[in-house]
Amino acid sequence: MKVLTPIEAIKKRCKECLGYEQDPKECNGKETEGLIGTQEDIIGRNYECPLYLYRTGNRPLKEEKSRLKELNIKILSPIKAIKEYCLRCCNGDRKYLKNCPSQDCPLWEYRLGKNPHLKGKRKKPIGLRPIKIGVKNGS
Repeated sequence: MKVLTPIEAIKKRCKECLGYEQDPKECNGKETEGLIGTQEDIIGRNYECPLYLYRTGNRPLKEEKSRLKELNIKILSPIKAIKEYCLRCCNGDRKYLKNCPSQDCPLWEYRLGKNPHLKGKRKKPIGLRPIKIGVKNGS
């Protein structure tokens, strides 16, 4: 099975949510399945599905980002959007989120807000370098 990137997983989930009949571009951002509350969510946003910006399988355009900033809407990364979506699906229960049984969901790998495919591949921060006192260049 092909490993999906977070944005590809979002696009696939959006197609599932719409029933494969509607193009994700035509989605209005309101969750159609009714399994997740659109009134208010865990982080306090109450306007639309957290996956909405990435529904087409691409990152949002500059115009869309600037429109959201004018409305004081925080733009989440794809991974953080997936985590928020999954938290809504689990009704805010982080324990259930961690043990989510829906392993066939395209978002399942990313539900904890981390990309498991990058584990061990990122460089660790160097930290503060020690200051050498009294040492001249070249000696």
